[in-house]
Amino acid sequence: MEQGDMQSSKLPMYQGSKDNLASKPMDNGKKTFVPKLELNKELPVLFNFASKSQNGAVFKAQNTAANQRKKPSTYAARGPAARLKLEAELRDKNQLLEAANHQLIENLSEAKENIGELLEKNTKLEGNSTELQKQLETCMLYLETNNIDPVSGGRILESAQQNEEQRKETMSLVRDLKNELEQFSRNAAIQRAQLQELNNKGRILKEERGSCLQEQGDFQADLENMQKELEEAQMLLETKNAVNVHYL
Repeated sequence: MEQGDMQSSKLPMYQGSKDNLASKPMDNGKKTFVPKLELNKELPVLFNFASKSQNGAVFKAQNTAANQRKKPSTYAARGPAARLKLEAELRDKNQLLEAANHQLIENLSEAKENIGELLEKNTKLEGNSTELQKQLETCMLYLETNNIDPVSGGRILESAQQNEEQRKETMSLVRDLKNELEQFSRNAAIQRAQLQELNNKGRILKEERGSCLQEQGDFQADLENMQKELEEAQMLLETKNAVNVHYL
């Protein structure tokens, strides 16, 4: 792997000295050991590269211990072989990560396309819903105009017929009642006229009775006067008779 590819990867890796990878013995006679990074060869996550669905890029977590990088060993292997082996491992894992990233990008593009299709379908469904709502309103207006029940198709018509019959009966009763009221009004007018005539006759009779009472009072007064005069005349006659008898 080239140095530019190694720098683009975010995985930690060990880079040895370009001049000499193995440690040289120091002047004091002691050896220096370079630590070695032992990376897990297996990818910590599983990728489903064959699936094209939205769930195709779901990562399945493995064992927690397998996802953790092992600690470097105390002593690192020396020489170009260890470096080449480490670079090969990093290259393989980098390729897997790039493939997974590419798969995620494809899945994201596919998801965006699906979302666009769903939005388009939603718009069409909304348009169809609006059209169906208009048709439903038209049908309901037609049914209401023709007195048709949307469920049974005849219940409103039968009810309308019953209502029509009841309306006719009611109108007939109203006409009869109106005729009776008119006849009652005519009879009331006749009776009112008769009552007025009776009142007039009663007033006349009352006046005549008043006149009769007045005449009766006058006649009674005349009768009393005549009774007094008759009594006086009788007394005079008796007095004359008594005088005549005395002279005889």
